Amino acid sequence: GGLDADLAVAYADNTAAGTATASAAYAGDANHRESSASTTFAIAKAAAACAVSGYSVTYDGTAHTATGACTGVLGETLDGLDVSATTRVDATSATLPWSFADLTGNYEASAGTVEVAILAATLTVTADDATRSYGAPNPAELTFQVSGFVEAEDWTTPPTCATEATEGTHVGAEPIVCTGGDAGTNYAVLRVAGTLTIAKP
Repeated sequence: GGLDADLAVAYADNTAAGTATASAAYAGDANHRESSASTTFAIAKAAAACAVSGYSVTYDGTAHTATGACTGVLGETLDGLDVSATTRVDATSATLPWSFADLTGNYEASAGTVEVAILAATLTVTADDATRSYGAPNPAELTFQVSGFVEAEDWTTPPTCATEATEGTHVGAEPIVCTGGDAGTNYAVLRVAGTLTIAKP
């Protein structure tokens, strides 16, 4: 008949991904000799759970990078997430890659993409008000104020301001409008009109 006996089974290298060994031994009895055997089996790499978040910010002259983390089967945080390719400084809207390469050897490598956006900062150009008398020429230079530049950045080409009023324009108020102005793709220009007041002489 068959042998019904409890075996002592021992395992080696059975916690990490790779090849593990299982060994069993039987001590024998009055009717059976002692015996032992072993076999190997594979422990496959697990899939890490990676969550990466992009960003949507307004241009501020500093670098921005996606954030995230990868966790293992026990909820542990894993090293090896690389989001360096998602770093941007200038205004952009893009789909950028991230990757995960496990440092323990127990998890499969993985990769993905994330949406990022850096919106152009707003430059507000406000024409300065001016005054002149009826019949007099317009001021030689119509000026403006600007707000919104990051740190010491400045115009590539500044705007210019003008009015359609002439020496013959009646007493009252006429708009001063600024046009043009280029500060690069990191900025969007918002223009606010000023007022030329034409007074009685």
